[in-house]
Amino acid sequence: MWKSGGVDVGGGLNVSGGIISTVNATQDWWQRNIEAKCNRKNMAAYTATLNGSDTFYVACAGWIYSQGHYLGSDIALKKDIEPLENSLQKVLNLKGVTYRFKTDSENSSKKIGLVAQDVEKVVPEVVQEGRDGIKMVAYQNLVALVIEATKEQQSQINMLKVQNDALKTIVCKDHPEKAICQ
Repeated sequence: MWKSGGVDVGGGLNVSGGIISTVNATQDWWQRNIEAKCNRKNMAAYTATLNGSDTFYVACAGWIYSQGHYLGSDIALKKDIEPLENSLQKVLNLKGVTYRFKTDSENSSKKIGLVAQDVEKVVPEVVQEGRDGIKMVAYQNLVALVIEATKEQQSQINMLKVQNDALKTIVCKDHPEKAICQ
């Protein structure tokens, strides 16, 4: 748990004055569950610097800003690997929306995204509920679904091209003057 006053929070992480830094970090520091406890009415912001160069910013309202991040995806970390099924239908069942957060002003720009409760009905694997009951979507995990949906759609397109070419051949054999045969 993050604490103030230069307290070691475990895994070699130290927090002091809103700055989180590594202190003799263990090799598995990234596997530890570190949680910022903050009051949304009195928001605090943290700056985390890992390995002296990787920096990310956490504002307790839930925003994380970074110049990029990587998620552990090595096969050495995974088991029970199975291909996704019915990806195209799942993507078609998702509903993209525009919205503003209830805390946003009326003048703030709209955001685009998904509603977690709707996503949960289609792809429950990418939805998690926080301790406060608020549901969250792991948008990055939808990438695999979109990739597989695109492959399914391309397969359908390729099949339709073959069928179209076959029909064109039949039509053009009997009616070479038709525009489609030119």
